[in-house]
Amino acid sequence: MKHNNPCGVAFGNTLGAVGILAERKNLRIIMLEKIAELAQYRDTLHVEFKALIDGGIIVQQSQKNAIRTKEDFQEARTFHKGGRKYKLDR
Repeated sequence: MKHNNPCGVAFGNTLGAVGILAERKNLRIIMLEKIAELAQYRDTLHVEFKALIDGGIIVQQSQKNAIRTKEDFQEARTFHKGGRKYKLDR
């Protein structure tokens, strides 16, 4: 899922809404048949290709995701030049 595109994700055993959603213009519906098997690819590395606007290309190996549980997340924070700490209160 990309965070900057209008999108949504649904999980279910029926496809009742697909007919309604398919009538929308410029909507892409992707069905993942083996979504339950996705976890087995968690540690699989792959090659990423990124096209640059000047015609160049970046080829790099994917990173291994360090987030496995909710305890792995870190607090969003920063420090100002004067040493004052800023963070979100949630």
